[in-house]
Amino acid sequence: MMRVSAGLDHSLVQAKDANGKMRLYSLGKEESNYKHLGCSKEQASEGICREISLFNDFEIIDFCASHKYNMILIAGDEKSTDGLYEHKLGPNQSVNGLLHAYLKDSKWQFMSSEEYSTKSADLPDICLAFKCPIKDLEKVLNNEKLVPDLSGFIEGEVGNHGDVKSTISGKQITGPRYHSSAKINNDIVNVDLAENEISEPNKFDVNPLIYFRLNRPLKEG
Repeated sequence: MMRVSAGLDHSLVQAKDANGKMRLYSLGKEESNYKHLGCSKEQASEGICREISLFNDFEIIDFCASHKYNMILIAGDEKSTDGLYEHKLGPNQSVNGLLHAYLKDSKWQFMSSEEYSTKSADLPDICLAFKCPIKDLEKVLNNEKLVPDLSGFIEGEVGNHGDVKSTISGKQITGPRYHSSAKINNDIVNVDLAENEISEPNKFDVNPLIYFRLNRPLKEG
């Protein structure tokens, strides 16, 4: 089996080796820019054909050779979010999706998205929530400069956040409020989401935001 894509100054070829494994090769001579050949400068100068080993561990669905670049389409998970929000909580423990974190008896506790559906009432009035995994999670959470204690800054009626509106829908938020403030592309971006919005994919997921889950409103000032 062989597939070929011919570009203006190089080509890509996919073929089976002697063991039946699919391999991807580039064909072309070294020019001023050799990176589109998928190899080092030395490899590019050794001949006109070389293997692009970078994709050996991937299933290539399709590919296309152009002028000074290539397009390679590789197989992914069944869903685009599979494995995307996997949190490592210990040597043999991992959970997926939105993760809540809170202090109890001076120790960090975690609540997975599956647990949240039945145990959300156990969360304190203010805690953290995030989708993107954090390396050295507990070390980061124990850094007071990164994670300040805001427990003394909330008061009032549960679920009543006044005139605070969702950044997505523009509707007034009732119930838990998820707030994040981050510097993105030199701009301060403030995000407020309702409980049903944080659990679903949204446009803010492209950035690794950390949210404060507020069950009561923040104090004035």
